[in-house]
Amino acid sequence: QYVATSAKKVICIDSVEEGIKAAYENAERNNIKNCTFYTGDMKEIFTDEFIANNGTPDVIITDPPRDGMHKKVVKQILKIGAKSIVYISCNSATQARDLALMDEKYKVIHIQPVDMFPQTHHVENIVVLKSGTKFLILVLSYIKSYPSEPPTNISPFLFGICFATNSIGRSWYVTLVP
Repeated sequence: QYVATSAKKVICIDSVEEGIKAAYENAERNNIKNCTFYTGDMKEIFTDEFIANNGTPDVIITDPPRDGMHKKVVKQILKIGAKSIVYISCNSATQARDLALMDEKYKVIHIQPVDMFPQTHHVENIVVLKSGTKFLILVLSYIKSYPSEPPTNISPFLFGICFATNSIGRSWYVTLVP
C-alpha cells in the first residue's frame, strides 16, 4: 500500500504463496489497483521475458531470505539498470556480499538499521543504492521500534518500505509516476 500510492505500477514477487494471497487481499481491501503479484523463486521468474512483459523498473525493492540474493538475480538487476535499489536484509553478511557484487554499477547512498525485534540480536538493515552515483553519503543510526510505537527519526519512506516488505512481498519493483 505504501509503495503503490507513489507508483504508476508495482510488480511484486514472493516465493511464499500465502504472502501473495495476503497481498491480493490487502490490495483489494485498500482499493489498490496498480499492483500485480507473482509467486515463485526470483532466480526462475526474474528473466528477460519477465522484464519484457512487465516493463523496466525505476526502483527495485528487494528483501531476500537470509541467504541473500542468488547470483542470477544480482546479474539480472545489473542488466536492468534501475535508477535505484532499496535492499532490505535481516543478514548483514549476505547483504554486504550482494552489495559488493553490485558495486561497479550502484553506490550506497543511505544505510538504515531498524531493530524490529526488540530483546533479540536481529536487526533489519535497509540500504538505498543509486546507479551512477559519484559520491557516498553514509547515514547510520540505531532505532528501537515497536509495533505500537513507530520510530520518529527514520524516513517515512524507509519505514514504510521496511514494514511493507516484511508483510507483503519479498521483491518488488516500482515504476514511479513522473
